[in-house]
Amino acid sequence: MERVFLDYSTAKLRQYRERIAACLDHLTNEQVWTKGHANENAIGNLVLHLSGNVRQWIVASLGDAPDTRQARLGVCR
Repeated sequence: MERVFLDYSTAKLRQYRERIAACLDHLTNEQVWTKGHANENAIGNLVLHLSGNVRQWIVASLGDAPDTRQARLGVCR
């Protein structure tokens, strides 16, 4: 049962990653990093946050890998 769960979860995460990448491919770098207002986050910041969460909570904790969360400004693809 554990293997079924892990295989399904891996497939879903890959599917989500592909969908996010497809959406980002429709945007310019400027659009990815532009904020609508001063109190809003840019799309790029949200993607970085999600990426960090996945690494921290899934890769590091379940995958027994080091948690290397770092800000990578200007890079989200």
